[in-house]
Amino acid sequence: MQNAEVIKSMSDTRNYKHITLPNQMQCLLVSDEEADKSAASLDVNVGFALDPKPYFGCAHFLEHMLFQGSEKYPSEKEYFEYMKSNGGMCNAYTWLDNTNYHFECSTQALEGGLDRLAQFFIAPLIGEDNAKREMEAVDSEFNMSQQNDFFRYFHLMC
Repeated sequence: MQNAEVIKSMSDTRNYKHITLPNQMQCLLVSDEEADKSAASLDVNVGFALDPKPYFGCAHFLEHMLFQGSEKYPSEKEYFEYMKSNGGMCNAYTWLDNTNYHFECSTQALEGGLDRLAQFFIAPLIGEDNAKREMEAVDSEFNMSQQNDFFRYFHLMC
């Protein structure tokens, strides 16, 4: 796919560029000279609606497991601590058809943040050590969602 032209509002002063990396990953780069922080978001086209029956929760479980560290950054808390120590935050969510990982940090820490996020997908440390804890966390979040009408409807449809 060729790099697409980005259509923006005439009042938007930010600069945009769409690129396709050699691995076919689509990227939208946004530059804002007035911003005091930098941010990134990576969206994966797999969400909980694609979980195989009867293994509901697989996509959400994997979202949690990717935060467990990587070969390059083996500490489970490395990513969170890096963002916090650089004036930022990080999080993720799993939705029907996508899972999104995102962070913000000081502009000086952007490159390190991108590297840490990329390592989730390059060489994650997914093992049994934290799997039980993360299964319980996903199950707890699932049980909390049972009070939400959207999720009740979704599970009924499944």
